[in-house]
Amino acid sequence: MMPSSTPSGTTGTAITVSGRVARATAGLVPGGLDWARAMDELAEELLHADLSADADGDGDRAGTTLDAAIGVRRLAIERLEDDLAATVGLDLRNNLAVDLASRYQAGGGLDDLLESCALSRQVLAGAAPGDLLAAAAGLAGRLSLLARNPGYEAELDQAIRLLADVLDQAGHDDPNRPIVVTSLAGLELHRWQRDGDPAALAAAAAVAGMALRTGEVTGATPSAVNVAALLLEDAQQAHDTGILNAGETLLRAVIADGPPGDAVAAGGSLAVTLVTRFDLDGGEGLLAEAVEWASAAIDARPPGPSRAEDISARAAARAALARLRGEPELLDGAIVDARAAVAEPAT
Repeated sequence: MMPSSTPSGTTGTAITVSGRVARATAGLVPGGLDWARAMDELAEELLHADLSADADGDGDRAGTTLDAAIGVRRLAIERLEDDLAATVGLDLRNNLAVDLASRYQAGGGLDDLLESCALSRQVLAGAAPGDLLAAAAGLAGRLSLLARNPGYEAELDQAIRLLADVLDQAGHDDPNRPIVVTSLAGLELHRWQRDGDPAALAAAAAVAGMALRTGEVTGATPSAVNVAALLLEDAQQAHDTGILNAGETLLRAVIADGPPGDAVAAGGSLAVTLVTRFDLDGGEGLLAEAVEWASAAIDARPPGPSRAEDISARAAARAALARLRGEPELLDGAIVDARAAVAEPAT
């Protein structure tokens, strides 16, 4: 049976997207290198396209751009010449894995995530040495999503072992190494939340702390906030102010130098950290600063669990300030915040 000549996906996308495929690949040999690259580029364009402008009516209405991109990449993989499977084929599979994971996170079914993981395993198996860390990080991230589903909890442990193993194999000058270290810190934090094993937490925090001290991870490293969060959890368990200081310093560095999304997350975490530091050391200024950072994070975040944590941190800081200053309006504000935190959406 010949492969489908139109991208698979929702019925509504077929006519509209097939027209774009025809235009993008005109004059190219189906299954060849130039054709495959054109298909991959088209999929990227579709992610940002307004397909409704191409539709002739309700019967030709395009589905989501993500569905369309997935359909185009599926078709490209199906028709790709065998001798290209180890080159452009890996790129197509990796990009399709990203798209499927995105659709899962946007409300798609578990099948999308399972397929994304399977594709990511293929990408890792075929990765060149210089691409090994990036491929492993992609698979580990998708396995960690899978681990949040009942029956797949063990995938988190597999993801942690995978990243630890590839870090052992990779050179210290690999440019992807810092990102994998921060990804591993995020997975270890997830495992701590799942298992509550203080020894595992301490071991993971020691590795993350070493990466911070050697400069492998800085405030500018993407997802460095994961390292800070891991250190702060360990500081609370060990009652170690030195580790607390290291976590707080890294959060401030992320706010100053990190990507915008990371900086917002670091501000929310810093608010919590300052309330913790107040409990240890006292100092009204710590609480006032906590309110400022929490408020900034609340304003920048979309509704959801992270924003609820920011609101709760501001509530705690306001309540403590109310006790210090004897100002009832601060306590009223803390109560409003506490109620607002509960009202935030769970996902």
